Amino acid sequence: MGLFDEKDNNRDFGFIEEFEFHYSIKKHGWTECEVVCNNIAIEFLITHVFSDPTYDLIDGLIKLVNRENEIKIIWYEEPGSILWIINRNSKEHHKLNINLKQLKNYYKAKEEDIFLEYSFEIYEDYFIKTIYCQLLKEFLLSRNKGYSRDRNCKGFIERFRELHKMLNYKV
Repeated sequence: MGLFDEKDNNRDFGFIEEFEFHYSIKKHGWTECEVVCNNIAIEFLITHVFSDPTYDLIDGLIKLVNRENEIKIIWYEEPGSILWIINRNSKEHHKLNINLKQLKNYYKAKEEDIFLEYSFEIYEDYFIKTIYCQLLKEFLLSRNKGYSRDRNCKGFIERFRELHKMLNYKV
């Protein structure tokens, strides 16, 4: 989707203060995701054939909350894949360096397979809370049998509860 349309194969947004994350589990094994950095949208259409992208995303957030310094998340498209590489800033630990790479190949993340790359830096708290809100939406919707019937919602529910408990957000 969106990344295929870009003419500039590499874009470094630097430190961003405007970040949006839209995540929607669709019927029959697909998820739509949109990452918006400084009003520029990057879109993904992710398959559930090879893994559960929602579970993988939650697992990555849990690793961040547990203060891991580098997290890798791979999402599969058809064709290709998206590799998230999230590194904690070594000097300013409250900031994250995010690198999104779109690969031509499913499994092998070789440098020659990377055809588009986006990177940005963001406050960790902002990043986690923005993604968490979309995951909370999917969690709440997944409790509705009509919504979850044709969607892959079962796998991530317990992992989301674990993340929710760790974050302990109060409203």
